[in-house]
Amino acid sequence: MTDAEHIAELEEQLRQRDARIAKLERTVDELRKVIDAWKRGHRVRPGGKTLGQTKKPLERQGWTVSRGRIQEILHRSAEVLAAGPAALRAAIPTAAVAWADESAPKVDGASGCLWLVMTPQVVLYEADRSRGQEVAQRLFKGFTGTLHPDFYSVYWTLAGVAHAPCGTHLCRTARAIRGDLKTLATDADLDENADVARLQRRIVRHLPELVTFITNPDLEGTNNRVEWEFRPHAIARHRSGGARSDAGAKTYAINLSVARTVHLHGGDFIDTFKRARIAFHEGGDLPMIFPGPARDARQVGASSLS
Repeated sequence: MTDAEHIAELEEQLRQRDARIAKLERTVDELRKVIDAWKRGHRVRPGGKTLGQTKKPLERQGWTVSRGRIQEILHRSAEVLAAGPAALRAAIPTAAVAWADESAPKVDGASGCLWLVMTPQVVLYEADRSRGQEVAQRLFKGFTGTLHPDFYSVYWTLAGVAHAPCGTHLCRTARAIRGDLKTLATDADLDENADVARLQRRIVRHLPELVTFITNPDLEGTNNRVEWEFRPHAIARHRSGGARSDAGAKTYAINLSVARTVHLHGGDFIDTFKRARIAFHEGGDLPMIFPGPARDARQVGASSLS
């Protein structure tokens, strides 16, 4: 082997070593991000992509598109699907059971609220500046079934609605103050602690509702369905900081409501959107967004993270 060949071999070994080091550095950087997110209390899971994260895979396919252009496409999509939420709201009163939750994303830097209502047939997101009872009463107008909420008081302003609140929320609160539920509910000496006193009142007030699922097999002991459905949104909220406008928040809710309802029924959103777009430009009605029997929403919520 000549000196030149030996030098070339050494240079190739150095290049391979540098490539391995670069790969390790990228791995370490990703691990650092995961650890930092864990320290902040954020769950690192798939789903909940920001506009920037949506842009990157498009660029890898050779498509040059800005974040503003992506948002414009989403606005146009919401315009085509605008009649969808009304159809979903109209279906809520026909359900025997529903689940509800709400989140508080920022909208243009100020407080906002994203409501979520689920039934065996419907997934409805509603963007509103208010977190008040008037929104809950609008969403559940005509509904007389059983509602699975957390313990947010606005849900108890709904006339003619039975409640089966989430037992997991109650147990989580009890664990947070290191108590046993039976002791907390019955020991009057503990009411000197404000958190314990509040939990005692909650247990006493809602005990019959908390055990309703035992005698009614159609009900559940938690509102985990909406918790799982909301999780990708919560991830997106942490990553993006919320919507920049009321129009953006409304667009997000419309697109998500129709897409998730179609997914709940095992349908093809792309096909639904194509038919909706044709109907929109020809002046027709929005196509049916309940394309088939609904799947178990617990599985659908979990699959949104995969």
